[in-house]
Amino acid sequence: PKRVEAVAASTTGSGRILSDISKDNDAILAMNGGGYSWANGKPTGLIVHNSELVYASGYGSYLTGGINEDGILFVGNMSASEVKDKKIKEALSFGPALIVNGKAAEIQGTGGSGMNPRTVLAQRKDGIILFLVVNGYGQKLSWKGRGGVYYSDLITILQRYNAYNAINMDGGSSTTLVINHELINSPCEPQKEGQDFIRTAWILK
Repeated sequence: PKRVEAVAASTTGSGRILSDISKDNDAILAMNGGGYSWANGKPTGLIVHNSELVYASGYGSYLTGGINEDGILFVGNMSASEVKDKKIKEALSFGPALIVNGKAAEIQGTGGSGMNPRTVLAQRKDGIILFLVVNGYGQKLSWKGRGGVYYSDLITILQRYNAYNAINMDGGSSTTLVINHELINSPCEPQKEGQDFIRTAWILK
């Protein structure tokens, strides 16, 4: 878990594709991270890297996945002022929380998000980090809708792999997985190789 980092591709209104972010950071694995505003293109919530607050979209509290200095994944609400208090080393914001301290979230219906491609950062109780990426129909079949899974499906998968804490990250067209700089999944955005322009990513160095 201490080899997992949160990186910012952009804190302005633009973004980059994940395979380029992976190359720039010499990552073994890269997965898209937090969300961004459709209004101005800027990231939403917090970005923490190497124990420093890189970015905050406001002064409020944000649902965040943060890995502390001991390599433990924290899932919950956190403000910019709490980053140092909680000794958070790497963090990105999105949601909802799917599993917290072994307890699965109670999702009502579809959780208001329907079926979509999904991205999840999770951790087992023994410390092992889990990266979960679920495809939708892919770029060539986008006319069917984006496909994917519901939040309840994610919880079922995560429990199968003994996740103790888990947070949903930005999904839909942002859902992307790169290993050794090569695109592994089938994103549904009609951009380069189907990759969307994202603002933040989780990487394994």
